[in-house]
Amino acid sequence: MVKFMISPILFGDITLQLEICSDDTIHQLKQKIESKFNINTDDQELFLGEKKLEDIRTVNYYKIFTDEKVRIVRKAEGFMQVYIVSALTAQAGKSTTIILKKSDTVLELKKKYFEKSLIPVEEQTLIINNHQLENDKLLSEYEIKDGMKIYLVRRLRGGFYLV
Repeated sequence: MVKFMISPILFGDITLQLEICSDDTIHQLKQKIESKFNINTDDQELFLGEKKLEDIRTVNYYKIFTDEKVRIVRKAEGFMQVYIVSALTAQAGKSTTIILKKSDTVLELKKKYFEKSLIPVEEQTLIINNHQLENDKLLSEYEIKDGMKIYLVRRLRGGFYLV
């Protein structure tokens, strides 16, 4: 068992320090966060990069070391997080995290993505399970769930696609 300080744990703009052991489970890490910072374990989601950490895994499993940045996302009732994965050649595989409600429309998702990427809404084509998403449909109609990946193909003027 190796004890070390994990720094930083990012919670919004706040950086937290916490002593953990390599054989701690992620759930135990959440309990330490709860006892020190009063954030209920059920309200926490921990991420290392874009990977969501599973409660049953250990710190060692994820290779979390002293300078790793673990991010806390506080779960909000009715909200979910999806990843927009770009299929554009220059950005291939790059993903952007968007937080939204299941009751949001595809158009609302595109607007939120525009705020982060500056790719105009009319140039965004979003695809999930080989289906193009229609602007006026609700995300719930496509059975989009928390943590899902949605793929972006850029549509250019004249109807051409940039891949």
